[in-house]
Amino acid sequence: MQMMQMRQCKNYLMSQMGQGGPFNRVAIKMMVDGDNNQMGLQQCCMELRNVDDECRCEVIKQMVMQQMQEGQMEQGQQQMQKMMQMARNLPAMCNMQPYQCQF
Repeated sequence: MQMMQMRQCKNYLMSQMGQGGPFNRVAIKMMVDGDNNQMGLQQCCMELRNVDDECRCEVIKQMVMQQMQEGQMEQGQQQMQKMMQMARNLPAMCNMQPYQCQF
């Protein structure tokens, strides 16, 4: 399985979450500096295209789990569930298979 940083997808998810944590300040700064949500999604999709179809959901799951561990003190249960739901739908947003991850 391909394990990678998935930096663009993390940035995109965090910018969508509206979190105030240190990781999100980077994502927000990127958006203020000219990156909009569509650009962030496109960059995330480019990262996901580099992952084999059969590994894609596992890589997304690992990315989200890592992000939750890193920001555990800043995120409530409701925010974590919201992030998981958004992450499950990333392949569909990028028009890739599988359209929704089950985790």
